[in-house]
Amino acid sequence: MGVTRLLAILAITSQVSSEDLLDDCQEEQCALNALQMKSRKVSMELWQHDADTEAFKVPDIKATAATGRFLETDVSSEVSIPRFYPLNHGWHKVAVDGGDTVGFSRSSLRYCEYFCATTKGCHSIISCPKTRACHLKSAALTGSEPFKHDPYCQTWYMNMGSVTVGTWSGKKVEYQQCEKGTVPQGGKCVKADGPATMTFYQYSAQKKYDPDRIWENVDMASLGGVLFYLHNEVVDSKGEQLNKDGTKSTKFDIDRIVRFKVTVHNTQALWKQFRSQFGQFIQFDYGQATFGMPDHVKKCNDIWSKFGFEVGCQIVPDGISGYEGGFWSSFPGRCPSMPFSDDAPQVIHQGEHKKTISCMRDWAGGSCPEPDGTPDCTWHIEPAGYVMLNELMGEDASEILNSGGHLYDEVLDGGLGTSKNFWKGKKSTKACKQRMDKLLQLFAKKFPDFDASLPDPTCDFWR
Repeated sequence: MGVTRLLAILAITSQVSSEDLLDDCQEEQCALNALQMKSRKVSMELWQHDADTEAFKVPDIKATAATGRFLETDVSSEVSIPRFYPLNHGWHKVAVDGGDTVGFSRSSLRYCEYFCATTKGCHSIISCPKTRACHLKSAALTGSEPFKHDPYCQTWYMNMGSVTVGTWSGKKVEYQQCEKGTVPQGGKCVKADGPATMTFYQYSAQKKYDPDRIWENVDMASLGGVLFYLHNEVVDSKGEQLNKDGTKSTKFDIDRIVRFKVTVHNTQALWKQFRSQFGQFIQFDYGQATFGMPDHVKKCNDIWSKFGFEVGCQIVPDGISGYEGGFWSSFPGRCPSMPFSDDAPQVIHQGEHKKTISCMRDWAGGSCPEPDGTPDCTWHIEPAGYVMLNELMGEDASEILNSGGHLYDEVLDGGLGTSKNFWKGKKSTKACKQRMDKLLQLFAKKFPDFDASLPDPTCDFWR
């Protein structure tokens, strides 16, 4: 059975912003590609990131002194502004000492950054997407200052220089995975005789990303899992995308691999039933738990009622690639039984409804600052940088595709018209391991403040 028959289903997922989870999604849409293995559909949501360069351009927005609001539709010119970075690489982290407040507005993160960059004495901001509050602060931060947890806001600091404040040691990084019965803690694999706290990385292949977005009700992947997806769906010649302007690109214009530092601690009830650190993998379509079928929502709710909002996992299919130990993971958040917006096909075709306030109150999800294994405190996610696809391959994907070449062709088991032939040998465990190690090395070099060598857990859910 060929890869085409195994990897078949494509859907489009709406992106949700923390500006108001209940509002219809009006921005760029995330793409959700579902992998199907013997009629079982597995999905990975594609998070979207905006810019690759050190500066991006936004419209010149005028402010009204009377209200402190931006007239975000008043566009007069384009102005380059420096990039802002989240304090301590995190989310929900506000600097203990942010300095004086030098201004305030009601605006999105993008315009809050612009406001700071054009306001004298502003070096950092506190952005609260839910209320659109934008506090301009005087403190010039480096990114590692003490912080306090805030459920609604995040400190962002202006950095005109490098991507990160740390210095890369040059130490070689290789992929590691803990054996069953051990879990990743403090950068090591330690024995676990019950539900344990695990800290590791998860990844997603993306093109753009909304920094205001709340990360919940999503599926992610281990290092091997995301490379499996890239190799079979994104860089394969069958997935090449022909654009309206006649150019070719990778599927969904995916151009980067985004990393997340996650902490997981599943419930005692789950351990008692299955003796596993992970639970049942749940597929999310448009923010709704479906198992691939909308009429399976009740099945998902039954799982969470019994075992809490468990983080699930599923091993990637055998025999298709050489990425050993790869798996997908699921992170149930608020109101996981309903989709993000009224634009979702479940709403349009099956009469479903988007998430409601009462549903989000009654089904709180598992996200929390410090997971402790209680039913509604099982996981925490924070962004941890990204690596561009061109960086990983060592050459320009667009140039190859628009010169008649292919990044990877299944018949050739390699590229065509490439100088590096990075994707050659999809089923070679040696070649796949080299690709995994190179990706880790790039993360280590670009983001030295993060320990790139954190080992992966084993996906131990057996049912």
